[in-house]
Amino acid sequence: MGSILELIRARRSIRKMTDKPIPDETMQAILEAVRLAPSWANGQCSRLLVVRDPETRALISEGASRSDNMKVCPVVIVGCALPGQSGNRHGQPYYLVDMGVALEHLVLEATAQGVATCWIGIFNEPHIKEVLRIPDPVRVVALIMMGYADEERNPRPRHSLEEMSWVDGWPQDAWHLDKVTPISVH
Repeated sequence: MGSILELIRARRSIRKMTDKPIPDETMQAILEAVRLAPSWANGQCSRLLVVRDPETRALISEGASRSDNMKVCPVVIVGCALPGQSGNRHGQPYYLVDMGVALEHLVLEATAQGVATCWIGIFNEPHIKEVLRIPDPVRVVALIMMGYADEERNPRPRHSLEEMSWVDGWPQDAWHLDKVTPISVH
């Protein structure tokens, strides 16, 4: 068995994809990875909509970032959660964690299968719910574009372990929150 780190290092957010269909057996393997993901008290709150229909993808794209790319890729996964099937402690809704773990399983298995992905977190949830007839209280957490890469992307820079992990507490000489530059979304 290969190292999971190899897959993590190979994974990229690919925005340009071909329209080549993803075979059913490949999709089954990718979806199986989500089914096996851990969740709060094994509540299994994750639900997935596999959107292959070009007209439906086009409608979804009207309420999402990367809309032009979404019209080309052969599959968009709409990651939904049933919040009531997950936990909530101290104001922290854990369905978001459950979905994060499940969708990370999806993108890693897709990478293992040679399928590119791009995680879309900026979208109009009411619009997506209307297009796909998703009922309340189901929440749309993320959209994942899937397909075969039509571009190559180099690895993005990452902090060193020394810059982002410490043992037994926050060190006095570490960076301070007031000196962190917020990420801008464009």
